[in-house]
Amino acid sequence: MNVKIYKNALLDFIVVMFDIFMMICSGLVGFRLIHLIDLSYSVDYVQIAVYICLTLFIMWAYDLYSSIIRDRYELKLSVALSNIVAMCGCIVITAVRDLIILHHIQWLSCANAVFMAAVLSVCIYLEKKLYVKVIKSFEGNVKLLVLDDSSRENAFAKKIKYSALSVYDAWYIMVNDDNPEEVDQIIETMYPKYNNIFVSPSIEEKARRKFVSSAVTMGKDLYLMPELYNSVVMKSTLMEFDDTPALKIKKFGLTNFERFCKRAVDIAFALVGSVVAAPVMLVCAIAVKLDSPGPVFYKQERLTLNKKPFYIYKFRSMINDAEKNTGPVLATYGDPRITRVGKILRATRLDELPQLLNVLEGSMSVVGPRPERRTFIEQFEKEIPDYDKRFFVKAGITGMSHVYARYDTSAQDRALFDMLYIRDYSFMLDVKIMFLTLKIMFMKTAAEGVQDNQYRILDRNMETPEERGLFGKKEDGAEMNDGNAEKQMEIV
Repeated sequence: MNVKIYKNALLDFIVVMFDIFMMICSGLVGFRLIHLIDLSYSVDYVQIAVYICLTLFIMWAYDLYSSIIRDRYELKLSVALSNIVAMCGCIVITAVRDLIILHHIQWLSCANAVFMAAVLSVCIYLEKKLYVKVIKSFEGNVKLLVLDDSSRENAFAKKIKYSALSVYDAWYIMVNDDNPEEVDQIIETMYPKYNNIFVSPSIEEKARRKFVSSAVTMGKDLYLMPELYNSVVMKSTLMEFDDTPALKIKKFGLTNFERFCKRAVDIAFALVGSVVAAPVMLVCAIAVKLDSPGPVFYKQERLTLNKKPFYIYKFRSMINDAEKNTGPVLATYGDPRITRVGKILRATRLDELPQLLNVLEGSMSVVGPRPERRTFIEQFEKEIPDYDKRFFVKAGITGMSHVYARYDTSAQDRALFDMLYIRDYSFMLDVKIMFLTLKIMFMKTAAEGVQDNQYRILDRNMETPEERGLFGKKEDGAEMNDGNAEKQMEIV
C-alpha cells in the first residue's frame, strides 16, 4: 500500500532535473558505445528528446514524482515499466520517422533506446530509494493516531494503522463516542503526543466534530475519509451575491464535449487494442477451454450509464454454472469456484479483454466505474449514500476503483473512488488510469486482496483509554509500535 508523505516542491524540481540529466547522459554514453561499432553513427537528439518526454510522463502517471513510501517490488515495477514503455514508444516513433525520411530503419538507434532503458531502470530505482530516505529525514519521527468507533470491530482502524507504518509511528484507539469524558480525555492526553490525527467516519457526529475541531486548534495534520458532499465542495468556486459569499459547484458529471471526446478515444483505443490483443485473446481462449469444461466466454447483464442494462463479455474464470447453488454472490479471496486459469486471468486482468467489444458497441467506456449487477446495485443503494451517482458516466473496463482498490475492497470504498473519478474527470486522468492498469496486471495483491491475518491481531477488550494501551503499555506480549517494531512491509 502506498502512503504519501511530505511533499517538497524544490526537492521535486531538483529530482526531475536530475532525471533529465541522467537520461541525456545515458543517451550520449549509448551513442559513444555505438560509435565504436559504426563511425558513421551520429547522436540522435530527437530520439533522446522523445525518450525523455515519454519517460517523464509515464513516471508521473506512476506517481514516481510524488513523495510516496512504497514496497520495493512496486517501486522496481513502476521504474521498469516506465522505461520499458518509454523504450517501446521511442523505438516506434523513431522507426516511423526513419521510414518517412530515410526510407529505412536505423537499428542502431533502436539499440541505443534499449541501452537507455536498461541503464536508467537501475539508476532511477536507486535514486528513488535515496529520495524517499531524504524526505523521511526531513519529516523526522512522525506520529499518527487513528480514532475509530468502539462499537464496531477494529478491522478498519488496524488497516489504516498498518498501512501507514512505513511512514508513521502509528497507533489506534477504539473510542466510546457516547462518553464525552473519554473524548475529552483522549484530546487532552493523547493529542499532544501525535502530530497526525485520522478520524474515522463511523464516529458519532458530535464526537467527530470535537476531534476535528481540536485537531485544527492544536495545529495537527488531519485525515478524514471523503464523502460525496465534501468531495464536491472541494471543487467549488467562491462567488458573491452582493455582500453574501456562496460556493458555486459545477454540475456533477461530464459535459457534452467531454462525452464526445471520451467516446472518440474509446473507439480508437478499442480498435487498436482489439488488433494488438488478438493473439493474447486467442491464447486465453484456448487455455480456458482446456482447463475446465464449459464455454470460453460468459455474458452477464450489468448496468451502465443511467442504469441502462447491457450484456458484458468476459473470459470465463470460474467453473461453469458457478452460481447454480449459491445464487448471485460476490467473488471472495480464495474463492473455490475460480479455476486455475481463471486465477491467472483475474490476477492479470486478461479476463476483461473481451470487453473491448462492449466499448466498440458503446455500452462501456475504456475508463469508468466498475459495471455491477442489478441485484448488487439494489442492495448497495440501500446501504451506501449517493451510490446512484456512479451512473452519471458509462461503466468502464478499468477505472479509479480498479487501480487503487482490490477485488476485496468494500463496495462503499469502490463507490467513493468512482465518484471521485467523475468529479475529477479529465483526459489526462484517463491516460494515467490506463498506465496504472498496466502496472496492476503484475501486482498480485491488487487482484487477490489482503487476507485478514496479514494484519497483526491485537485483541483488546478493555474499559478505559489507559487500559487500551494509550500510554505505551504492552499487554499479553502484544508489541506496541515504537517506530521500528513492525516490519511487516518491506519498504525502501
